[in-house]
Amino acid sequence: MNDSGSEQNDQSLGGKVSELLDMISTYTREQAELIIETKVSAPIKSAAKIFFSSILAAGILGLAAIFLAVAVFLLLLEFIPAWIALGLVGLLLAGIGAAVIILGRK
Repeated sequence: MNDSGSEQNDQSLGGKVSELLDMISTYTREQAELIIETKVSAPIKSAAKIFFSSILAAGILGLAAIFLAVAVFLLLLEFIPAWIALGLVGLLLAGIGAAVIILGRK
């Protein structure tokens, strides 16, 4: 009888150790997933949103610059020949581009 009680305690102890190891494994896995989500995934998602928003904003600004350049060109056509108007608009856009590059480097 003593042996059967000892076997039940051993099985009970083995089952408890197994259950404890399962709990530790589950906890470790959950903590690893949490760390990956907070330390890796969230910053990448945030950076992706900023990147795509910047691309969209640059596209909209580029389109606005085209419309503005056409408007300035059409306005200048009223006063000067077309080739001079094109040259002036080109120089204006080149100057703005150079200023943006210089300010971007600082």
